[in-house]
Amino acid sequence: MRDDAAARPAERAVERGCRFCEFYPYYQREHSEPAPRVPHVVGTVGLLGFVAAAVVLGWPWLLVGVVCAYALAWTGHFVFARNRPATFRFPLFSIAADFLMTAEIVSGRRGLRERA
Repeated sequence: MRDDAAARPAERAVERGCRFCEFYPYYQREHSEPAPRVPHVVGTVGLLGFVAAAVVLGWPWLLVGVVCAYALAWTGHFVFARNRPATFRFPLFSIAADFLMTAEIVSGRRGLRERA
């Protein structure tokens, strides 16, 4: 997690238990730099391709897709952002936030390379 004062209230809300609308601002701050955002979007979009492959070719492709998506996302965290993925503490919120962030980028509401 970030150490800046602006992130602390959101981190406290996340730590004490919160709703998704409280979690998402924290998630956005953790993905404020472009470098970790790119692997997330590539992994999330790629996962959708693996879901399609699983429908046609069988469920093992879904497992391959999940492993690839997480490998890309976690590379973004550990290599670029140097922070701990929220997936470890908030798996369902984190997955929902991945898809929401990807939808915002694909729809043009948020830039892939802009700083948040």
